[in-house]
Amino acid sequence: IPSPVSTPNSSLPPRKSQPFLRLRLGTRPPAHVSQEVGKGAMEDDSPATKTVKGAVTGLAAGTIWGTIVATWYDVPRVERHVALPGLVRTLKMCGSYGVTFAAVGGLYIGVEQIVQSQRKKRDFVNGAIGAFVSGATVYGD
Repeated sequence: IPSPVSTPNSSLPPRKSQPFLRLRLGTRPPAHVSQEVGKGAMEDDSPATKTVKGAVTGLAAGTIWGTIVATWYDVPRVERHVALPGLVRTLKMCGSYGVTFAAVGGLYIGVEQIVQSQRKKRDFVNGAIGAFVSGATVYGD
């Protein structure tokens, strides 16, 4: 009965190893490997796409937060001509928080992208300026 553990003398062909897996500690990978690893998913997106993604993410987060906040408040009394008043109030809070978070997220990413394109630099200052503008907008409301 052959053993399930492969031995050096097995009849299987040797596996081809990847070049970046054979690197030793302290050595640099070849240029083509480091370029592929360094690219992220957001690198290929246009500034408009990044802004929309930020706004949609803010909308989702704000809607979830609005649902949580709505559960903390007391259920309103039953009003005439309003079916399911608790549900209506919860949906209004979800929408309010969702729109606010979407505006903040979209504004932050949008300003960050504009500053990055104007400064021709990609550093923490772009994010700091975006955060200042979006925070000032929310504080001004």
